[in-house]
Amino acid sequence: MNKKILITVFFLFFLSLFNMCRCPPGRYFDFKSLNVEAILRSDGILLLRINLADIIYLTKNTPNANFGGYVYAMSVCIDVYDRQKYSIVNIYVSSDSDFNDDYLAGHNLIDLVKVYVTNSNGQHVLDYLKNYSIDEINPWFLFIEAKPTISKQHTFTVKFEKSNGEVVSGVSQKVIWE
Repeated sequence: MNKKILITVFFLFFLSLFNMCRCPPGRYFDFKSLNVEAILRSDGILLLRINLADIIYLTKNTPNANFGGYVYAMSVCIDVYDRQKYSIVNIYVSSDSDFNDDYLAGHNLIDLVKVYVTNSNGQHVLDYLKNYSIDEINPWFLFIEAKPTISKQHTFTVKFEKSNGEVVSGVSQKVIWE
């Protein structure tokens, strides 16, 4: 009888080791809208600061407290917490007013949008978004250096298209160039 109990304990121990050596799926979130804050800096550059709104946590993994807990603590899993469930695949920025002769109200201003990226030398540089793929940039800070030539008053709409096809958007407060 003791032999069967001992074999059962060892079996459960090794089963938990096998189970705990796998990395957890992590915690993912999704969002349903954007908060867009437009900041006109003293140098005339417009900063569109994007914050996620209506965040929904979709899954959460909590390791089981069993014999394999020590193995889990020593695993080399990459921290995967707080990742977006659906990545951003496209960004759209527009104004409710005519920006210049080429970018009228409602047209996509993405050719004017700049973002900070890390170049091949490891330096952070401000460059046009159109020169990079979405996964290379930080979409939470968008810059427009160009100054409007037609209307001086603008309200900006930022839309993110996610990999599941959903489009979420946010609207900034009114910005007035002097």
